[in-house]
Amino acid sequence: MSPRSKRNPVSLFLSPSAHRLTKRPLQSPCTARTTADSATDCSRTAGERAKARPLTRTAVFALLLVLVLACCSFFAGTVVENRRLTAANSRKNAANQKQQENAAVPSYMNRNYDEEAELSADAVPVPFVTTTTAAAKTTKTATKAVGVAVGTGSTKPAVRATTTKPPQAAASTAPGQLRTQPTTTVKGAIKPSTQVGINQPPVFLGSTTPKPAQYIRNPNYNPPALASFDADSVTDWVRAPLMLGAAYTETSMGEFNRRLKGQVRSMAFNSFANSNAPGPAAAVQALSNLDSKFKEANTLGYKPFFMVTYESHCGLECLTDEVLQAIAGKVNQWAAEMPVILRFCHEMNGSWYAWGQRPAEYVAMWKRMHAAVKGKANGKRVSLLWAPNVAIRYPWPGQKYNHPVDPNQPFEPYWPGGQYVDLVGVSLYWYGNKYPYTKNELPPNDWFERELMAGNFYNRFAVQERKPVVIAETAATYYPLNPLGDTGVTEVQLKGAWIDQPFGKKMLQRFPLVKLVCWFENRKMWSFGGPSPQTIHDNQFTTKPEVVNKFLANMDTLSKDVRNPVWAAAQPDGYWLKNA
Repeated sequence: MSPRSKRNPVSLFLSPSAHRLTKRPLQSPCTARTTADSATDCSRTAGERAKARPLTRTAVFALLLVLVLACCSFFAGTVVENRRLTAANSRKNAANQKQQENAAVPSYMNRNYDEEAELSADAVPVPFVTTTTAAAKTTKTATKAVGVAVGTGSTKPAVRATTTKPPQAAASTAPGQLRTQPTTTVKGAIKPSTQVGINQPPVFLGSTTPKPAQYIRNPNYNPPALASFDADSVTDWVRAPLMLGAAYTETSMGEFNRRLKGQVRSMAFNSFANSNAPGPAAAVQALSNLDSKFKEANTLGYKPFFMVTYESHCGLECLTDEVLQAIAGKVNQWAAEMPVILRFCHEMNGSWYAWGQRPAEYVAMWKRMHAAVKGKANGKRVSLLWAPNVAIRYPWPGQKYNHPVDPNQPFEPYWPGGQYVDLVGVSLYWYGNKYPYTKNELPPNDWFERELMAGNFYNRFAVQERKPVVIAETAATYYPLNPLGDTGVTEVQLKGAWIDQPFGKKMLQRFPLVKLVCWFENRKMWSFGGPSPQTIHDNQFTTKPEVVNKFLANMDTLSKDVRNPVWAAAQPDGYWLKNA
């Protein structure tokens, strides 16, 4: 080959015309051979000679085609990926813009508002743990014990318990006595779960947590009769059992208990004092109207809590220092004979009361009220109950007393601080699936717990603030006139289904700090307003023997459950025995 042919070897395999670029005649490989082995080479067939060539025209074409296809595929993939990323960014920007638009109005005013989703979105309850250390150290110790950074959004549970040494924790080895373990005692404890959630609730272990290897449940231990409890024995609300209360009863207290067949008795009768005029005289008169209720409670043969809901319908302006001192004086008289629960200007986050939705003024008033009540001789026997309405649909626009408030803060602006509150609570009802209600519908089996968790109420104010919970008003409302049509749901079915929630094992396991549930025992003609019709709202549950039997069966089951705190907390002696 010429030097030029060596510089262009590919031309040999392209075409004869391409070979002309070499300016040499096209020769057969055999005729070009002059060496001794030419005879052997030329003796091979054309096919054999073709196989011996290092490259062929077909191979070159195939190689070039593969390279072209690879380049096309690469560029096509790049174009598709760029288009995909552009579309994703467009969707993200649209979602962010919609979120910014919705942030300007409360969630319930959005077109796509879903009440069920809002309730389900709240955090699950976290275990409550307190210790016997000094009150000043309780907050830090309790939070470390459950391993949850409450208020920060963290729900990582703890896998170990806080070890503390309570003062004078001498062990008792007497049979039937509860031996204190100085290094592991946690009063009112719930065993932290590795995953706190609906399907894995924390397990209550009684008033203390003895080591299972050393202690067993006393097989001969019988819980006391459900009607043997007395309010004077509640010196520690955290260790109190779950108690039944009644609110706004139309019957006498004695009749309410008789309908429960003497097996369970109400531990609180929530009575309402309505003041409509300014001045201390009007306030005292509103409270004095309840003297007959107080006398009745004193003749029951046991001491319940005398529960008073005070309503100032002339607004917060009427609650001057002089008025608050007058109220404190009257409450102090009652407390000398009976423990009192004072629910002062409740549902303050609502838009239907004159004192509602004025958080800064409300907090200032509450602190002055606290000083007045606790400054009296029997102030320690008065438990101040801070009781807003549940968070769902806050701030309830279109009502008489709407004020500019943060729609995302249904509780916090109204909170006066843990040092000014003894108990926390809510009003929690089942009215039906959707406004305007007035249709008899069975409640979802987790409605009670979802509403108690709405706005993170339970975790924030029960667990984090270490406050026992009072359900100040609850009921499943039955509409006997069926204004929106008969659904086929009977009164017994409706109220029996609701009883399973505040008085069921699931509630006790998830919410052990709920100590008092007051059933709103009332029947009245009423309307929710707007398109809601005026009709009978029947909240009573003692008028139907079938519903009463359902309630009594639930309470009997709860009192015998090894894991629940109904009686294990109130009656610890004899509940655990040493495992010999």
